[in-house]
Amino acid sequence: MFQAVQDYLQGDNDQDMDIRLSLPVIMIHDISLGSHHFMVCAFLGEALNNSPPTPTDPKIVIWQPTEKVIYTRRVGTRMTDAQWHMEYQNLKTLLEANGKGSNILNHVYAYVTFTPPWTKMADRYEVWIFKNVQVHNF
Repeated sequence: MFQAVQDYLQGDNDQDMDIRLSLPVIMIHDISLGSHHFMVCAFLGEALNNSPPTPTDPKIVIWQPTEKVIYTRRVGTRMTDAQWHMEYQNLKTLLEANGKGSNILNHVYAYVTFTPPWTKMADRYEVWIFKNVQVHNF
């Protein structure tokens, strides 16, 4: 899925515009019903907020996220999907132990990188759990 986003940023859009990748890159997982449905999110930058190029790939969707409350935990290394899911479970357990478990989305979490995905050494990753609000319709 990141390849489709990268293609969009490299000109696969109605304006053939190259767009600089803005960080962080966010991978949102919807784990409801036992599935691992996910989407990759990238910021286009403030200059394109009002008129982003239209994607030519139907898998790419442009949307304006609303303000959200996010519980986050920093992790120090790249991980597999299974390791990210374990970090999500650990953060969820921590939130539940601190009385926050009733107001979180239990079926959606995100893992986030603050460095480009093609670099070998990354300095910052986070797992995110959203406060009980609509994230996006998959």
